[in-house]
Amino acid sequence: MHVAVGDINNDNKVDIVVANTGANNIGVFMEIGDRTLSSMKPYITGNQSFPIYVVLANFNHDPYLDVAFANTGADTVGIFFGYDNGNFRNISTYSIKSGSQAYRLAIGDFNNDNFVDTIVAIYASHMVAF
Repeated sequence: MHVAVGDINNDNKVDIVVANTGANNIGVFMEIGDRTLSSMKPYITGNQSFPIYVVLANFNHDPYLDVAFANTGADTVGIFFGYDNGNFRNISTYSIKSGSQAYRLAIGDFNNDNFVDTIVAIYASHMVAF
């Protein structure tokens, strides 16, 4: 299980996102005060997708954080786009080479265009995709 933290719903409290590999979902816990967390809200990533790694970033320049995740079972990278103070829109997926097993993600503005870029570590071939 991998964990990412950030202020998903813009309330100045730390929220937690986890990759639930065996359950094929991303779990979101909102801090509700006094360091207490809400119950997990699951976002389904697909049948046998096996999400293994999550990162938080603002991929679409709106006021909300988005969740990107590596699906090692589906050979995809997925993004749930944040909206409406802590909710996420339907999944957007991006395919990588079949059988490659997306394993880790790194984010940053690698080409200095003011947009968040994603690097995918590919387990099966010991390579990265940009």
